[in-house]
Amino acid sequence: MKHIAFFLLVLGISTTWSSVYYVDFVNGQNANSGKSSTSAWKNCPGDAAATQVPAQTILAAGDSVIFRGGIVYKGQITLKSSGSGPAAQITFDGNSAGSWGSGKALIDGENIRSYGFYESSGGLSYVTIKNFEIMNMKYTGVPWQGGAAVKIDDASFVTVADCYFHDVGYWKNDGSISPAGNGVHMLRPRNCVISGCEITRTGLAGIEVDGSVNCTFARNNIHDYITWGIDIGGDFNLCTGNVVCDNTIHDLYQYDNGYWGIPNDPNIPHTDYIFLRMGAGRHPVNNIIERNLFYNNQVFHEFGGTAMVFLSYADSTIMRNNIFINPHGYYATRFSWTSSGTKFYNNTIYAPGAITGSNGVGGVFLETNGYTDIRNNIIVTYQTSIATSALVDETGFKSDYNLFYNVVSSQDFVRISPARYATYAQWQTFGYDTHSLKATAITDIKFANVAGYPTACQSMDLCIPSTSPAVNAGTTLPGFTNDIAMIARPQGSAWDMGAHECVLNGAPPPVIAPVITTQPVNATVFAGQTATFTVAVSGTVPITYQWRRSNDNGSTWSAVSGATAASYTTAITVISDNNARFRCIATNAAGNAMSNAALLTVNPVPIAPGFTTQPVNATVFAGQTATFTVAVSGTVPITYQWQRSNDNGSTWSALNGATGASYTTATCVTADNGAKFRSLATNAAGSATSNAAILTISTPVVSKLTGTPFGTGPAWAPGSEFNKASDGDTTTFFEYALNNGGYTGIDLGSGIAGKITKIRFFPRKGFEFRMNGGKFQGSNLSSSSGYVDLYTIPATPPAGWNTIAITDQNSYRYLRYIAAANVYCNIAEMEFYGTQSGLAKQQIATSVLDASVSRALPKEFGLSAIASGNSSLVKVVFASPVALGETRFDLFDLQGRCLQSVVRHGGQAGYDVITFNNANRLLIAGMYLCRVETKGFNKSVVLLVR
Repeated sequence: MKHIAFFLLVLGISTTWSSVYYVDFVNGQNANSGKSSTSAWKNCPGDAAATQVPAQTILAAGDSVIFRGGIVYKGQITLKSSGSGPAAQITFDGNSAGSWGSGKALIDGENIRSYGFYESSGGLSYVTIKNFEIMNMKYTGVPWQGGAAVKIDDASFVTVADCYFHDVGYWKNDGSISPAGNGVHMLRPRNCVISGCEITRTGLAGIEVDGSVNCTFARNNIHDYITWGIDIGGDFNLCTGNVVCDNTIHDLYQYDNGYWGIPNDPNIPHTDYIFLRMGAGRHPVNNIIERNLFYNNQVFHEFGGTAMVFLSYADSTIMRNNIFINPHGYYATRFSWTSSGTKFYNNTIYAPGAITGSNGVGGVFLETNGYTDIRNNIIVTYQTSIATSALVDETGFKSDYNLFYNVVSSQDFVRISPARYATYAQWQTFGYDTHSLKATAITDIKFANVAGYPTACQSMDLCIPSTSPAVNAGTTLPGFTNDIAMIARPQGSAWDMGAHECVLNGAPPPVIAPVITTQPVNATVFAGQTATFTVAVSGTVPITYQWRRSNDNGSTWSAVSGATAASYTTAITVISDNNARFRCIATNAAGNAMSNAALLTVNPVPIAPGFTTQPVNATVFAGQTATFTVAVSGTVPITYQWQRSNDNGSTWSALNGATGASYTTATCVTADNGAKFRSLATNAAGSATSNAAILTISTPVVSKLTGTPFGTGPAWAPGSEFNKASDGDTTTFFEYALNNGGYTGIDLGSGIAGKITKIRFFPRKGFEFRMNGGKFQGSNLSSSSGYVDLYTIPATPPAGWNTIAITDQNSYRYLRYIAAANVYCNIAEMEFYGTQSGLAKQQIATSVLDASVSRALPKEFGLSAIASGNSSLVKVVFASPVALGETRFDLFDLQGRCLQSVVRHGGQAGYDVITFNNANRLLIAGMYLCRVETKGFNKSVVLLVR
């Protein structure tokens, strides 16, 4: 189809100083001036993310902002300034000259922003937005609205041209949400233009305008996953004077066959290529729909669609020189409740495809309508409804000079009411179509390039030769003098029927220059693979193709030998092909068209993942977390998935959210003991599974707690001081000089607390009665205050050692015995047993292992780890009531390597501290084993260094 350029009337010329600014989201800096391509900004003025210079810049009339081609811009641009006239517009240009970057500039909403360009306050005028690709605008959550590539309200003289809008709002037809999203959405626009745009996958509408006046929608290619191609409504104001011309709208059928889950009406929304409708009681009036091509909307689903063009309360609408190929649902066109002045002139409807259901595929559906004038049309349909249908007002409706063909039956020509049909002869006796023609075979019409369905949908022309009965069979109509290709009418003795006027006397039909309707897209492959680039082109056949390649970012181009089809597949790629660009030139007798350039990215052949660091076993207490870590080699990006097994590795399950190189468990419980963990690393070349690491939940070691003695003084006599109660000698004792308030205890140390499970005490021999009523207490405040009772001695205790169990679940730093009144605090010995926690930074004793030989160490031998107070030291405390001979302490890592050894000669009774110096930094965070050996006896303790 030939598309004719349209022009805006230049109302005036103004002289102004103007500036050109440059935006490069990847390479630009907001500190730059923005006035050259080498000092470009990152952000555009009007973007909330803009800082520094662009944030302070207010665009003036005549200014232009040029975005670098091929660069993805991530932001939303609010339009804040207006131009002053046609010669002083504000222009946002996505590299239309092709001189800066490659192809269109891109704006990516990343599904987190709703609009590419946005203005809602009103009053915007003389702004042009051109040559952008805008995509991934988020669904706003509002059904039947969604986001939009361009959203502008109450504007005048705004132009949106030569853009590509896709993936906007909610466009995926999964039946869960109503469609939402628009390519362009305008409320109350005046004298605005939307032209030359490709729009797809926008859910609700390609172009949606409400209350538009004198707007033009021309040369747009609207297709796929859209409910309404162009939706023009009167929701907010009178809708008048709009022109919809030279558009190609096709393949919107995907939404027609979907159930959207709308209560009580599962068949909506109807899918219309052009929807011209009433809103808020206001009828659209005096709008023109001409020279458009509608095709490929056949869905084998009886309901859910209405028409390629649906007029609802649209008065005085003119539809002329349009072609409808393969409509679906009910009819090619539907006129509902329209008033006088509606005209359907010189259109061609070709609907040969079958459809299931009683309604069938029809040509024109008139609903409560007696005013439409239908003349000079060619209407080829499949089933019963051809020219008109139910609820025809036979007194005002006009139909004549049309050429009909009904594939199914010559008996059912028209449905006059839901239950009554008429033959063609009966129809003419009613006074309709008295000069019309009815073909008995499709070949009678003699479409120039239609040998039968589906060839017509492929060629999309439907010209008529001089031998067609449609030639010279029409009548002269008012208001226009050209056909769809702007050929003057008539070429013969009278007007021809249909959208095309036949050129007589052997003259060939006009040749339509190529137009790129689908641009090639960027491709990313690995070396050793091929890449394919494809274009779709409209225009008069034959069309030749020549793909060209650039190796210098588009500066120079050369023809690719043998690449002469609409698709081009490269040879096996190598790394040196990276960043090559490809474009196609389509040529016919009327001229040529050049596509955008598509970028080829060639990545090295990926290397499968390999684990360079395996996860290691972890031992923790219940209530702690454990961390497992891997390191992986291979081609990035690499994804990770940690897995867990609770049955010793027989089965594994993925851990939700555990997708990093490290995984930290939730707070561990005893039931986690023995669980295994492993990581699955994956990239483009394959995957690898790590070794399994075992999680051990350790039971804290119950041991005798040690600390610094404290207490009251003075003593009754020298040798009976407070520290005698914790010196390990039952023959010594603490006796306070005063009869009341005496106490003695131990301080476990800063950052250390003990959870007490039992207490052992030894009364002063002969003075056991003085411990009646005494208390054992714990505090975390100080050695003299903040105490909590752990146990009160209820009566005179027996002589010798006494053992009591403690059930208090808290931990305390300060532990003491305080005497009852009037007893002078007579106690010979006290011992606190439990688990130690709160160690500062370095190490914890996690378990004591059984002896590896037949004999164990002496009965009272114990080991524990303590905080050193110095991150460079690791200390082990051992205790025994008997003197030992030479004792050796060896510190091993879990690979069995001995890191350090300490030897004690002679040993000693009581307590001792063994220090491992960590100055060489061998002791990193992890687990270690301390083995103690003396006189053939040995015992071990596991240390966890944090």
